[in-house]
Amino acid sequence: ALYDHLRDYVNEHQATVVVTTHVISDIERVADDVAILRRGKLVLHGLLEDLREEVREVQMPKDQTPVVWPESVALLGQETGTHEQIYWVRCVPEVLEAVPLDHAEMKPVSLERLYFLMTDKEK
Repeated sequence: ALYDHLRDYVNEHQATVVVTTHVISDIERVADDVAILRRGKLVLHGLLEDLREEVREVQMPKDQTPVVWPESVALLGQETGTHEQIYWVRCVPEVLEAVPLDHAEMKPVSLERLYFLMTDKEK
């Protein structure tokens, strides 16, 4: 209910509201623009709609030749499982479509998963 009131206020008054939270599902419902901080530093920023279009989880068989990502693809993380290799990438969809990814499965990434990808890194 609080976020609904905030959204109504923002729409009515053309205002900007900054919300900090660890409840990512709330933000996904109401935010237009998202910023993720790690240890006080901005690690990701963008319109939620753009992030939904640009960030993908790419799963492929572990025994497949490693992918050489173009410079325009931001590799956000990767993980090797028992049978598969998983990459999390950010780029415009047309760039990802041009990368030769045999036997790969691409999925959208939730804001919650993206948050953990960007904040669990040790740097």
